[in-house]
Amino acid sequence: MHGMWLATLLLMLAPAAPAAVSITNAWSRATPPATTVGVIYAELVADATDELIAIEADAVAQRVEVHVSSNDGGTMKMRPLTSLALPAGQQVRFQPGGMHVMLIGLRKPLLAGATIPVTFKFRSAASVRIEAKIIGPGEREPHSK
Repeated sequence: MHGMWLATLLLMLAPAAPAAVSITNAWSRATPPATTVGVIYAELVADATDELIAIEADAVAQRVEVHVSSNDGGTMKMRPLTSLALPAGQQVRFQPGGMHVMLIGLRKPLLAGATIPVTFKFRSAASVRIEAKIIGPGEREPHSK
C-alpha cells in the first residue's frame, strides 16, 4: 500500500510532457505580380489545450495575421483575431471562406511550385515551422485524408 502511494505521488510530481501542435495540409495560392496580399490555409491539432499567439513568415510578408471571414447580410467581411484557442485533440482548420492566415505586404509574388516558410507560435507548445506549398490557379487544394 505504501509503495502504491509513493508511486502515485511521484507521478503527480513528474513534469508533464510538453504540449505539441501538429500542422498539416498547409498551402497557399499563387499570386499575380502586383498583388500585395496572400493567404495560407492549414489544419492544426493541439494535443493539449493551447492558444495560437503569433505567426511569422518574414521571408515573404511584412505582416501576418489570422483572419476570420463571415457573411454579414450577404456581404463577406474579414476581421483579424489577436489569438486563437486550440481545444485539445480538436482540428482547427484555416480554409477558404473561413479562418485563414493573411500575408500582408508581400515581399515578392507567391509562385506555384514554391513553398512559404511559416512559423506558428503558441502559448504553451513549442513553435512549429512548416513549409506551405504554393499551388497554381485551377490546381486542386490539398485536403486532409
